[in-house]
Amino acid sequence: MASARILLTLAVLHLTAAQPLLAEPITINFSGTLIDQFSPPYQSWPVGTVVTGSFTYDSTAPDMNTGLPQTYVVPAVGSGSIGADPFGPNASLRFINDSDFAPFGVSLGFGDHVVLGVSGVPFPFNSPTCGSFTVPLCLSGASMQLELAFDPTGALIGDITAPPLDPLPLSIGNLFYLFFTQRFNVAYIRGEVTKAAPAAVPEPASMLLLGIGMASLAARIRR
Repeated sequence: MASARILLTLAVLHLTAAQPLLAEPITINFSGTLIDQFSPPYQSWPVGTVVTGSFTYDSTAPDMNTGLPQTYVVPAVGSGSIGADPFGPNASLRFINDSDFAPFGVSLGFGDHVVLGVSGVPFPFNSPTCGSFTVPLCLSGASMQLELAFDPTGALIGDITAPPLDPLPLSIGNLFYLFFTQRFNVAYIRGEVTKAAPAAVPEPASMLLLGIGMASLAARIRR
């Protein structure tokens, strides 16, 4: 009985004592709505289809970029769905510093971007059989690029070797793209980001309540 009291007391002290700040994986939840769809004969997701998901990354992860200029890449694990079709888990978080292009105007690729890239997106379309001269050209494969933040002035990322990993800059109203491989080309449909926010984390008060509960249990054991 005495050993049980000692173990519980040590556990309470461990939970309630100040702990050093350690880097932990960060999870971001997101959602959006499709604003485009392919024309027949493709049976694509309709306009208004809801896209939901989340991704997790390590804010201390080193750059895994293998040659893209002005880009910092962090591995991520993503999951979610487009309508009822799930996607994930392969993903990456890309910081793109295109500040030199900002004075030329707002366009895809100009300014600074924080982009989530997801591969392994489902391909549920009823695509027609492709022949040598089939029109429209048949589609295959799918990936998603979701703009988590965009600054056309190029002020979002000051140093591409030290991008803002934590806290991650997030905004809504940006576009996301579902890219498909087309014969000799790339096709896409677009959506609008309606939510991008960190997932809820346990409050310190929750740990305190757990500690109080364990202390109460220790008191009962003493009786």
